[in-house]
Amino acid sequence: MRRLTAIALSAALVAGCAVYPPTGTAPPRVGTGTFLGPGGGPEVSYVCEDLTTIVIRPWEHAAVATLNSGLELRLAQQPYGPGNRFGDRNYDFRSSGNAGLWTVPQRSPVPCRLKP
Repeated sequence: MRRLTAIALSAALVAGCAVYPPTGTAPPRVGTGTFLGPGGGPEVSYVCEDLTTIVIRPWEHAAVATLNSGLELRLAQQPYGPGNRFGDRNYDFRSSGNAGLWTVPQRSPVPCRLKP
């Protein structure tokens, strides 16, 4: 009887320790208002109306913008409430869900969409 009780208690203890996702390590979500955390997630691409391609690399906490000329810009991740933001004072990409907005100096903001 003691042995059976010990096994039951051990099983309950092990089951009680299994929590998914582990506390504090919920997987980051791109474009949903969640700042991308350590470890990131899958690479996500947006294509803009001016044919600029934005590739978000969560594990680097950055996005890479490839312009029509072939020039690549590395944009650091910035804190941003309603979605994700990457850039600096010259170049800026903001996304929320399937939509994004690419801003370049001296030009109107360009709408972008999640690449299928």
